[in-house]
Amino acid sequence: YLLRRDADLRACCQEKVAFRQEAFMMSLLSFLSFLFPKRLPMKNLSPQEVKAMLDKGECVLVDVREPGEWTQGVARSAHRLALSDLMGSRRHWAPFLEETAGRELLLYCGAGVRAAMGARVLTQEGIRAVNAGSLDEWRVAGWPIDLPAPPQASRPTGTNA
Repeated sequence: YLLRRDADLRACCQEKVAFRQEAFMMSLLSFLSFLFPKRLPMKNLSPQEVKAMLDKGECVLVDVREPGEWTQGVARSAHRLALSDLMGSRRHWAPFLEETAGRELLLYCGAGVRAAMGARVLTQEGIRAVNAGSLDEWRVAGWPIDLPAPPQASRPTGTNA
């Protein structure tokens, strides 16, 4: 009994440490982006360009906001993969990256900053990724936004997948 309880306690502590590491990384990246804004890739695609690429099947749209933010709406066909997971354990990102290997990833978030950070990380790893800006730009352009069911990583909205 004591050995099992010790293992459970160890697993719980490891999860808390992993969460704190991810939170620390997000804080550090936000601070660095404030200090060095020009070091991050600049958005170079308009919502119209993103929509045209999506319609042709040339890329994959990814919402890198955190799960709690997805309830505010998600661009139709976007996969929901939090930036914190990309910077941390990659529990959801690793299988997604394998599945979409060779395709360009278009990342968006609330304001474009986290999308820029994610695009930079992925680009440094040799993955084609672009900062596609913010959900507000998508909304202003009049493109479809879905209110998803409870958060689930890597499930595109507006599909039966």
